[in-house]
Amino acid sequence: MFNNFVNVCLQTFNARFPKKKIYEHFSSKQWLTTGIKTSCRRKRELYLLAKFHDNKNLMQYYKSYCKILTKVINEAKRLSNEDKITNSNNVAKTTWNIIRAELGKDCSKGKICNTVQINSSNFNNYFLNIADNITQKISNFTSDTDSNNKYKYYLNLTAKGPFPKIIFNNITTKEIEKGISFLPSKNSSGYDEISLKILKISAPYISSSLCCILNKAVSAGKFPLCMKYSLVLYIRREIEMIFLIIDQSPC
Repeated sequence: MFNNFVNVCLQTFNARFPKKKIYEHFSSKQWLTTGIKTSCRRKRELYLLAKFHDNKNLMQYYKSYCKILTKVINEAKRLSNEDKITNSNNVAKTTWNIIRAELGKDCSKGKICNTVQINSSNFNNYFLNIADNITQKISNFTSDTDSNNKYKYYLNLTAKGPFPKIIFNNITTKEIEKGISFLPSKNSSGYDEISLKILKISAPYISSSLCCILNKAVSAGKFPLCMKYSLVLYIRREIEMIFLIIDQSPC
């Protein structure tokens, strides 16, 4: 039931908000301002005029314009490099990067990046066998003669008394809408790629369906399988790369 609900929501969302490719061009030359770009276009126009018109005054003006533009570009580069060095945490590294860039030696070209390959089967085997590995360590650690140190002894103590009955009250649509209203209005999303902002806007339209699904899931004691997932994030540090596993499944 929950899978059908998610599929309908995703189909509606993708139909109303189709994906579009947006190409952004980022210039690595911070000194290249709008004024310098305009001056370079003007220089190109003067070059074409001086080339096709035999005018000495125009040629002289073009040469003087080129000299002034060269001085402006050099000064802009100098100020940009000084700003990089001033705001840098590692002055020596930043200085050498500037020198390589000026000499045309890009250290990133031709460099092989050895990234850590994550094998999904290894993660799967780890989580499947984690309970057996823990119990095996506990059984090896405890002594056979001393029964008070065994984990089975403590488990039997907890299972002796009668357990209290769990009384379940059905969830209402108002409670679901109230819970969704507490979510922040952000563009972040989960595996379904539907942002929290869109979820808050569509809360009145999906609250009844969610109410029915949640009530049946809790009464049956079965949680939707597609919501049992883990996020594998990596945290880059100077020497090592640490993988942070965030389990999104319920306890």
